[in-house]
Amino acid sequence: MRLKACLMAMALITGVAASAPALAEISVVQTPSAALARGSTYAWAPVSGIAYGAPAPAIVNEITAQRMATETDAVLSQKGYRLIQNPFEADLIVVYRLVVGTELDAALDGRAAACEPVCHGGADYRVTTSKKTQGTLVLDLYDRRTGSLVYRATSEKQISSKDASSERLNAELKRMTKSLPL
Repeated sequence: MRLKACLMAMALITGVAASAPALAEISVVQTPSAALARGSTYAWAPVSGIAYGAPAPAIVNEITAQRMATETDAVLSQKGYRLIQNPFEADLIVVYRLVVGTELDAALDGRAAACEPVCHGGADYRVTTSKKTQGTLVLDLYDRRTGSLVYRATSEKQISSKDASSERLNAELKRMTKSLPL
């Protein structure tokens, strides 16, 4: 009886977690800085992208890294920032990080055995599991003169290889840079 109660509680918790919407959470932390002014220049850090965790090859690869840089350049350009090649002359240094991990979802399905007027036990339980890739994208802007972090935007969501498309990266980066000065 106790096992059945534990299994039912697990099923309830799993069901609630599985039914929650998988919206990307965006959080931004920034500090006032003259380097964030419209028209400021930026350059990519010598190591522009770093992946941590258990990278999924469909998401973390050279093609996606190039898309990420291209879409970041497009979004920052739309905000009025100018890309220059020499990091020693830029107002801002840009770097992104991608943290990827695997999340395991489990669901419990229970069916009672055929019962007459009274059931004295006998049930059939089945646990199904699925793996999902959870990712956190972090975009950092550093004031080159001081070395201080002046802007950090993070986006956390379940991701798939579809999220590595130029269109989706652009949309996510626009959301992440919405609070940058125009």
